[in-house]
Amino acid sequence: MEKKVYRSRFGWLFVGVLLSSQVYAQTFIWLPPTEACQTWDWSTIANDISWHDLRIVGQGLCTISRPGESVHTEFPQGWSVLPGGVSTWGVGFFGEALAISGDGTVFVGLIHTDGVSGGKPFKGAFDSPESLVLLPFDMNRWQYGAATDANIDGSTIVGYVSRTGSYPDKAGMIWTGSSYTEVLCRDVENHLATTILEGVSSDGRFVVGAYDEIVGRRPGGEVELPVKALVPFLYDRYSGTCTRLCTPEDGVAFGISSDGEMVVGTADNHAFVAKVGTSIQCELLPPVQGFESYTYEAYDISNERENGTRIIVGKAYTLSEHRAVLWVWSESGETAAYDLTSLFSDILSPDSVLHSANAVSRDGLYVVGYGHNADPQKVQGYLLTPFCTPHSGDVNNDGCVDDADLFEVLLAIGCQSSCGRADVNCNGVVDDADLLVVLANYGLGC
Repeated sequence: MEKKVYRSRFGWLFVGVLLSSQVYAQTFIWLPPTEACQTWDWSTIANDISWHDLRIVGQGLCTISRPGESVHTEFPQGWSVLPGGVSTWGVGFFGEALAISGDGTVFVGLIHTDGVSGGKPFKGAFDSPESLVLLPFDMNRWQYGAATDANIDGSTIVGYVSRTGSYPDKAGMIWTGSSYTEVLCRDVENHLATTILEGVSSDGRFVVGAYDEIVGRRPGGEVELPVKALVPFLYDRYSGTCTRLCTPEDGVAFGISSDGEMVVGTADNHAFVAKVGTSIQCELLPPVQGFESYTYEAYDISNERENGTRIIVGKAYTLSEHRAVLWVWSESGETAAYDLTSLFSDILSPDSVLHSANAVSRDGLYVVGYGHNADPQKVQGYLLTPFCTPHSGDVNNDGCVDDADLFEVLLAIGCQSSCGRADVNCNGVVDDADLLVVLANYGLGC
């Protein structure tokens, strides 16, 4: 494997990698805390990314140490990745931002209204994040809840509500405008089952999650008692049906592609992918070499790319270690699995580890998640691009095609396979064609 690292004057990191006959030109950014947190102990986690404008949501954490006490505050946080850097905001509520709509306008999650107990589901506008709105549910029957995903424009939001002391203790929720619908699947004995919703397609039709299914029976005195486990399922809003996805016990469907065609999740300690159709079968995703004994979870999947592949992201873990994982999946070919820490080893400090890849953009070009940036006590969100993307000639990504970009291409002339953004047209070599793109767009954005 050949690698070469490039660093621009704005602190963006670029590395090219030749893997499986594909050119990877990678960008990596550690996502910063809010300005208010920079003087304290802080952490950040990136949970989701929009399809447009590189808007990211997650949570920030500040630990403020005072004489005799430590004050911890976890709050929804957002980032906008711009040509010159990253801007960020934080919301003054204790909670988490779990997802953002495809167009980047609406973000959702949970907030703790009393600062202590289980959260309440909310939605907010990315451009005015302080104006959060609690999502409605039947508070006579349910106590807490969370909004876990939103469709393309935020018009359909999914999640769940919960309670203690009664079964089922969770119900899936679908919010559309000011109205909501509870989703409770039924088990094989036709009893209402605990149900949670995790993801929604861009058109709002298909929703995925898990429900409590009877997977066996055990002795219980004079009668046998049911043994239950969460199983992954697909809910079709048109037909109102819950369809179990995989035969292995114990799992969750975490994500669905924006085109509504593919579902990913975990089942029986394996990550899986399933194609939506009349007969849904799960394909177990392969482990990363050297991490075969780990438990795997797949959280998100891209739409089909031009080469017929889809990008799946998630993590592999044991009790003592978590590793971010990326799969390149093809319906007609072999699936490749990569440990992202190893893939980015040349630009990560020796003690840095990427723990989870939480979301991938619709086109498969951007991945967000979290890891440890050298400091093992500090979790930090990240944005990375694992593939080469043709661009207009703005090699250093500062928003202006100018002499600096010409200089970087000239320095890289003749480079093959691992050339970073200097390979403007992504054909695996830096040559006159890349220089011509820069010259043709000279002055663009300046």
